Parts: sequence; C-alpha cells; structure tokens
Amino acid sequence: MASIISQLSSQKKERGGQSNKAVAKKCLKSPELLKEIAKHLQSEELRLSIDCAEVMTEVAKENPKLIAKYAQKLVALLKSKHTFARFEAMHALALVANLKPALIESLLPELEILISTEKSVIARDYAITAIAGYASTSKEAAQRAYPYLKKAIDQWADRHAHQAMRGLVHVIEYWPLLKKEIKSIAELFIDSPRGVVKKEAQRLLKLALS
Repeated sequence: MASIISQLSSQKKERGGQSNKAVAKKCLKSPELLKEIAKHLQSEELRLSIDCAEVMTEVAKENPKLIAKYAQKLVALLKSKHTFARFEAMHALALVANLKPALIESLLPELEILISTEKSVIARDYAITAIAGYASTSKEAAQRAYPYLKKAIDQWADRHAHQAMRGLVHVIEYWPLLKKEIKSIAELFIDSPRGVVKKEAQRLLKLALS
C-alpha cells in the first residue's frame, strides 16, 4: 500500500489540491494517518509542508478535535516565506482555536503582528478568527482578546470587521460592562455596504442593547 505522503498533490505532481482532499478524507476515517502528515509539516520540501497543512485544514473543517493535538506543529509555518503555507496553517489554527486556548493565548503577540503586517488578506482573516474563537473559551480569554479584536477593526476598518465582531459577541457575553463601548463599534458598521459586515453589526448591536 502506498504511503499516505505519496498520495499528496505535490508527490503526484498534481495541481489543484484534489489529492490533498482525498487524503484528508482518508485521515478522517483513519486518524492515525495524521501522525505521518504532522511529521512532514516542517518538511524541507515546501510544497510538501503546504500539502500537509492543507490536509490538516480539511480535516479540521470536519473534525477539529483530530487536529487540535497537532496545533503546535502548525505554528512554525506562520513564519514561512510562502503565502500558501502561512494561510493554510492559520486557517487550521483558527478552526481549532476554541479547543486550544492556551496555545492561542501564547500566540497573541505574534498574531497581532501578523494582523498588522501580513499581506495576505486571507491569512489576516484567519488570524482574527482564531482570536475570536479564543475569546469564546472563558471570561479571561474574552478580556485578553478584546484589545486585539478592537485593534484589528481600527487598523483595517470593515475589511475584517465581521470576523472581529464575531469575537466581540463573546466579549459582551462574558463582559457585559463593555456593552456601551462595543455598541459604538457596532454602530460604525450598521450601514455597511458589505452584507456580511452589516449582518454581524446588526447582531452585535442587538446584543449590546439587550
């Protein structure tokens, strides 16, 4: 039987990532295969490490618990020079953020820099989503996450506002004393031309007024 690594897109000289999705399905059925995928996340062969990160993401979409144990191994890819490596790793981390609050807390300063400087809009999206997921885990996490979520809005206006506002929902749930301040944030986007932003602003405002 061919190894699971040999079935990845880069090893089959394939473009489009369909083989990676097929590998992810196999990993969902046989989670022990993820051990081999995790070993190659820091492969010297960049395309292979990206494939492995993509598999982690695809599995996490269906069963984040399977990937949570490997979350720490994804962190190194956040410093990769390759955009795909960074956003795949960040996507996978965002999907397991609520299961790994201690890890995300330790990454907050790094995520703050990423959100400020990352050229990939998608990677920034996932970084903010990870912080929002972290904010859902406890009162203390919500308190720590708040300034990062607020700064993301201040820096990027409505570009990442809906991800940040999803996190602010959790902040209000844990820290109702911040309702007035968060209400003013929601009001900035209540008439946004971007439907997804407007929808989150309406949701957040309703919660802030309750």
